Amino acid sequence: MLYVLRLISELGLVSAPATPYLFSANQFVSLLSGIFLAWGTDAFGGHERKRVWIGLSIVGGLWIVTGNYLSLPAALLYMPIFIFLGLVNLWVGGTMLTYPIAGAGKIIAGCTFIVWGLHKVNYPFLRDVAWFATWGYLLGAILALAAALGMLIMYFEKEIAERKMAESQVRQLIYFDSLTGLPNRTSLKERLTEELEKVSRGQAGGAVLFIDLDDFKLINDTFGYTCGDEVIIKAGSYIFDEAAAADIVARIGDDEFIVLLLNRTDRQEIAAITERISQALTRDYTLCGTSIRVSASIGVALYPEDSDKAEDLFKKADLALYAAKESGKNSWRFYKKSMQQDACENMSIQYNLRYAIERGELALHYQPIVSLPDRDIISFEALLRWTSPEHGAVPPDRFIKLAEQSDLIHLLGRWVLREACKFARTMTDLGLGQISVSVNISPCQLEARDFVSLVRRSIETAAIQPSQLELEVTENVLIHSMEDSIRKLQELKVYGVRLSLDDFGVGYSSLTYLKNLPVKKLKIDKSFIDKILSDDAQFAGAIIHMAHSLGLVVVAEGVETEQQAAELFKYRCDYIQGYLLSRPVPWEQAIDLLIAFRREAPLLKSHCRQ
Repeated sequence: MLYVLRLISELGLVSAPATPYLFSANQFVSLLSGIFLAWGTDAFGGHERKRVWIGLSIVGGLWIVTGNYLSLPAALLYMPIFIFLGLVNLWVGGTMLTYPIAGAGKIIAGCTFIVWGLHKVNYPFLRDVAWFATWGYLLGAILALAAALGMLIMYFEKEIAERKMAESQVRQLIYFDSLTGLPNRTSLKERLTEELEKVSRGQAGGAVLFIDLDDFKLINDTFGYTCGDEVIIKAGSYIFDEAAAADIVARIGDDEFIVLLLNRTDRQEIAAITERISQALTRDYTLCGTSIRVSASIGVALYPEDSDKAEDLFKKADLALYAAKESGKNSWRFYKKSMQQDACENMSIQYNLRYAIERGELALHYQPIVSLPDRDIISFEALLRWTSPEHGAVPPDRFIKLAEQSDLIHLLGRWVLREACKFARTMTDLGLGQISVSVNISPCQLEARDFVSLVRRSIETAAIQPSQLELEVTENVLIHSMEDSIRKLQELKVYGVRLSLDDFGVGYSSLTYLKNLPVKKLKIDKSFIDKILSDDAQFAGAIIHMAHSLGLVVVAEGVETEQQAAELFKYRCDYIQGYLLSRPVPWEQAIDLLIAFRREAPLLKSHCRQ
């Protein structure tokens, strides 16, 4: 009411438009409480009687400005037509002001003020207009209420339409992936729950395919997230194209997709679909002008055979996916019960490994590396061993992989560096010379920001020369982050740490890596040494020749027989390592072995000269 009175007071007798006041939706509703009539004194020029009519009208998104409109008789005659045509919303003559009412930032209605004046001179036959004014007010009230009703209908229709649109947008965010437009995990889980309810009635059966792109992190790190998103969008479309129209394709993570195969129980049919999807995803992608090969690993779980619960099916498909990754990637596997047992055992191993250091269960064993032809020990390789009270002697290739999947690899890496540097210091203190000790470095360790400072701190704490520590890296180190890895290794090389490339020949074996890596030693993988006495001997010889041409020294790993050593000597291999010389042994035995080799070295050298 205060707003209305304020407007009336400002209106006065002036026919020019005043500044509009914007009302909220709640204030607008309060204006519908009634029709107000106010009497005004004074007249235009002192001879008019003025009445102010306050009503409500629809503006239809248009501004209605002040003006002198039709006289009263003409208004009564033409106003219904004008209202029907939507031209004006005036039912009496005189001067009118319409003040807009705003809701949600938009004009939805107006409050109309009409100043109606009657001139005695012009309308002598209407000297007594009481009856006419009464019926005019009544007609105005009816029209105002009709206009208000129409306005409310329009308002609520608009509100309903906007609410439906907002609900649609919210549903899109809740149930669909914003990047690919595919259903997300929430939508997938609801649909799978519906299918599993049919299973209880014997009406359904199918499969869950868990898909993960291989080495997708490398794509993001190398080409950026924009190119990574492009790969995800394309991969989603390839999967969708291979699935049937009735199947569900969803994206549930960065590079993770799930395909829900509905009403399929034939294992061979499911296998055929999985193989088609695997082949469709294995292709070349052009990113930033570079063509790269992308593949995927897939895990398959069947329902109700493997489970009749949604989360359990996802978990078992994930276990099958992990098995596919372990088998070398770019493959797929059906879920087996043994996978669940392996997963439980792996979890137990990870848990016990976390406390292995403080329980004193870890140890470093050392295997000597000797020169050819004199058989003198030039260094030791430190190899981590773990004997668990619960699991017994756990193979390194198993628990180290599990450690790399968590932060445990950093804990183990610090311990290994510290113990290896201590061993190097012990040999120096015993007067055995500055024998170097090599340590294998995981790609995860090299990615750590403090890796360089950790290595330097380990050397300084043990008070050894930087050259007494050698770090062995594999080509996988460069796959994760080539530029950052090379920078850190170069910094350590300048500091004095020795660097070598381990397991050469089993990875990418790129000459680009050999040119860019600041290494001085190359280690040939045991798989080549095993074949050195066969027709494949030329491969080991070619590697040795290539390394020498690049200024690298060569170590042959896994030498077990004198025949292998003789063949390597023929190819001018620099150093050998393997069971022929010694198995990895604890540090006390390693020192005894070094002393024994030093004692026998002159005899071996003279024997080699003969």
